[in-house]
Amino acid sequence: MIALYLDDSLDSDQWTEVEIGIGEGIDPRRIPWLIPVAVGSNPHPKAEPNVVLPHLLRLGLERFRGKRVALVAPRDLRWCASLSEAIRNLTGAYPLLVQTPRHRDSVGIPGPLRIIDMEAYVLDGDATTPPWLQP
Repeated sequence: MIALYLDDSLDSDQWTEVEIGIGEGIDPRRIPWLIPVAVGSNPHPKAEPNVVLPHLLRLGLERFRGKRVALVAPRDLRWCASLSEAIRNLTGAYPLLVQTPRHRDSVGIPGPLRIIDMEAYVLDGDATTPPWLQP
């Protein structure tokens, strides 16, 4: 399975953990020429799926239509959302999201590395509603 990362790759132990969790070998690839930095006076990246599509096409991601890919969560969640949607546009499915301990700390959910099936999460209405708001 191809595993994409934007700004932070994983160390070899983490890649091994992901391979075990997913149950297959991983081919890590950095998304080229897309660096999430502030441009000009705007402190926020412009993170829209159509902005990142050309960068994913350089990886030949369209060859993975009908197959799942993994995405190491970028530091900035806006890039994560944009890349996830663009990956879905190219492959037909949301990626398996790999959250590192550092990423989990940054979003306020500390813990070990975990893999989230974004396809199941997005398509499951209950998964996107907090438990205290579910009927």
